[in-house]
Amino acid sequence: MCELYTAAGQPVYSYRFDTRLWNKVGLEGVQHFDNVAYSFQNISGLLGPSPKYDAQRRLSRAVGVSYINFVNSLDPNGNASKCRSPNGGLNATAMPYWPKYDLAKPQNLVFNATSGPFLENDTFRKEGIAFLNTFEVVREMLA
Repeated sequence: MCELYTAAGQPVYSYRFDTRLWNKVGLEGVQHFDNVAYSFQNISGLLGPSPKYDAQRRLSRAVGVSYINFVNSLDPNGNASKCRSPNGGLNATAMPYWPKYDLAKPQNLVFNATSGPFLENDTFRKEGIAFLNTFEVVREMLA
């Protein structure tokens, strides 16, 4: 989808969520919807107790700030001071600059609580994704 919207001239920011919830075993990996606990600042308590899970809490804060930046300005990048807690301490994982999706150099921002967020090239299954984005396939999927 990033390729299609970017080709249509829309600003696109792509990410891959790569952090398991604290209470999931390693074999389960990261599943669809796991990022929601982070997106909404752990409102359901899924991240576990602090301080053992402070890295997840900081990542959650950074994800939330990025979303709010995007809602306000259509750009997830913003001022790090917005991540500060009321007592002045940094309350979020430092985020790298999140570039717009570029067809010539496609990149995802990877949200990872262990190593911290980082950029990766979005080339996984590039040929297969290109095929899925062809007019013929899209037409069949929408029929």
